[in-house]
Amino acid sequence: TLVLAGASYHTIEMPFRQPPAATARAWRPRRLVLAGLVVVAGTTTASLVAASGYGVADDPVATRARLAEIAIEDGGYPAECGGFSLTRGLRPCVIGAPARRNVLFLGDSHAEPFYTHFEAGRPDHAFTFLTYGGCPPLPDTDKALPGSQCRDFLDAAWARAESGDYQQVVLSAFWPVYVEPYQRGGDNNHLLCFEDDGDCRIERDPAQYRHHLAAAFDRLAARNRALRARGIDVTLLSPVPFTDIDIPRESVRRAFLGIQPDALQPIAVEAIRAASAEARPYLERLAAASGAELIDPLASMCDGAGCRVSDDGMLPLYRDSNHLTGSAIRNGRLDFIDAAVLKR
Repeated sequence: TLVLAGASYHTIEMPFRQPPAATARAWRPRRLVLAGLVVVAGTTTASLVAASGYGVADDPVATRARLAEIAIEDGGYPAECGGFSLTRGLRPCVIGAPARRNVLFLGDSHAEPFYTHFEAGRPDHAFTFLTYGGCPPLPDTDKALPGSQCRDFLDAAWARAESGDYQQVVLSAFWPVYVEPYQRGGDNNHLLCFEDDGDCRIERDPAQYRHHLAAAFDRLAARNRALRARGIDVTLLSPVPFTDIDIPRESVRRAFLGIQPDALQPIAVEAIRAASAEARPYLERLAAASGAELIDPLASMCDGAGCRVSDDGMLPLYRDSNHLTGSAIRNGRLDFIDAAVLKR
């Protein structure tokens, strides 16, 4: 037990406390460490039970590990969808044949869960999903990481949005992470770069980053106005409730080490609003400048106790810090979108 606890401290807890070096921006050590958490703290349930001295099958830590693994693997977005291929271009996911009302979801990985929500189809509606993880639908931007194809994806995706094939365009992204400027010593994995005479300019100065970001939102507002001028509805989505911990993996780590608070307790609405404070004005100005409808999921997904991340205190409703499980979606966690999308 002491050996395992020591390994857990050095390989799991310390990476949370110490940010990666600024020279390693393109590497994601936290993902690799978290991916190995289940091995250290319980995906191999028999090892965990033996190491911790629990000899019963219903040991709560071992159960947490098993349920965390189930949550982590519970996606729903088809593997053949999303991203951008240099040879094949866009990789759309489509639900239903062209219908009276055709809806396009455009954005990063936060647009993908709505595929699971609508996967059974809806009468008189068809849905197309154009997504690229880590790429918000901001024209003339890209990820400040080698090999990113956000610009190519966005050029093709916006051409599809403006094709006239859709009666509604829904823009969804994990907006708060993209408004954060460069941070020395941070991972900066969501840092954007901006179109500059064929290149993509990386701004490390916070004031300049925010200046270029505001210009990108202005370009998005112009695109939205053009869509609305053609009778196309535009809907902006704020993120679903999120937190700063990887919920399923952290639930195992804290249970194993006896750390409080429990990672499966509800997320405080105040914490989400604080984490979204810088992004919110961008979205509000965007909606006001373009006539788009802005929807905040917190109003329907949270209550006085906060935003639930588990229904039973054991099985997480999240795959990580900000993506719902497929089961949670199929059980109605995204029902708020119906009022905005299912038009008669």
